[in-house]
Parts: sequence; C-alpha cells; structure tokens
Amino acid sequence: MKDAFMRWLLTHSQRFHQPPCNIQVSNHVISFNLTGITPVLAWEIYDYHAMLIVYYQIGPDDDDTFWDGLVDFDIATIQSATGKYYCDLCEEQHRDYYPTRLALWESHCFENILNWSNQHITLNKVLVLFTLKGRGCTWAKLIDPTKPESKAQIQKEHVCKVIPVLANPPGTNP
Repeated sequence: MKDAFMRWLLTHSQRFHQPPCNIQVSNHVISFNLTGITPVLAWEIYDYHAMLIVYYQIGPDDDDTFWDGLVDFDIATIQSATGKYYCDLCEEQHRDYYPTRLALWESHCFENILNWSNQHITLNKVLVLFTLKGRGCTWAKLIDPTKPESKAQIQKEHVCKVIPVLANPPGTNP
C-alpha cells in the first residue's frame, strides 16, 4: 500500500492542517511527521495498519525509543462474493463495501489518518509522557492544558515529560 499512499498523498497533502514531512519509504513501512509538529510524533503505515507512534529519547545515549501508540487504524481486507472489498474487522452491520482494495484503504486508513491528525494534533495541545519508573511501562496522551481536568493529569506523579505539540513554540530554543 506504500505506492498507493504516496499517490493519494500527492493529491491530498494540502488537506492536512500540518502537511506531512520527513517522509521515509522502506520495503515494509512509510513513516512521516507533520510540518511544525514535534518530531516525537510519527505516523507509520504498514501492510495491515497505520499507527501514530510516540518516540522519545530518554537519555543522551539512548536511541529514539518507542513510548506509545496513540491511535491505530487496522485493516483486514476481504473480497466478498460480489467482488466488493471490505474490512473484516468491522462489525457486519457497520461494514462499508468498496469497488477496489485501494478505495477501501483510502477511505478506511488514509482518510482516517488525515481526519485524526486534523482533529487531534492541534497546536494548543501538549503531549504528556507518563512512566512507571523501574517497571518499563510507558504511555502518552495528547492533552489540552487549558482544561481544568487536563491540568490535574499533567500534575500526576507518573509524568515523565510534557512536550508542546507545536515544534519550537515561541520562547523556546529550536
């Protein structure tokens, strides 16, 4: 699906509020960041799913480390007896059928990446990294710090780091 995504991206990249950048294509994965957004967040598209991954370097001697997956769009492509394609992971009553495998991927995955990015990766948010020290357990959340309930989450004891979603916000060093 990597070629299909790259073709789709040519005609749809302008629809992203923060267009894809740093696009890397290998045999089994496409990865990219979003322009102006912290590089800690990276979309990765594989043969059966796409995931927004949080990579964070714990110390200066560490490589980027998988921290958490924020959202994941899985696809199990099936061709029906009528020749239409659908995702077998969707409940039967909620399935949509598509004329081609490509149309399924565009609607079920590529459009979901675009919509999720535009709705959830917004400049007013911060990425909060949590950890249970010594247990190897990490997780992340995108939070709007202006909401009272979010302020309480940011002050929890398991917070490791708070990162502005906007890369290099005013008043910080690039």
